[in-house]
Amino acid sequence: MTLQEAIEHLINSEGFKNMAKQKNSTGSKYRMFINRHKSGELKNGAAVDFLIEHGYKIEVRKPK
Repeated sequence: MTLQEAIEHLINSEGFKNMAKQKNSTGSKYRMFINRHKSGELKNGAAVDFLIEHGYKIEVRKPK
């Protein structure tokens, strides 16, 4: 799975959607993540940090 596919998978999960609906600072953080992703402003480092925070395992391989 690529980084972009993992982000889409995370954003489309029910748990993520429920967190984004909250009317507090945590919900705001999740909504901002979605907005930055949709506008193309999300940096790879921030995406990786968010994925790791949500239990994703990141493996990096050199292209063939």
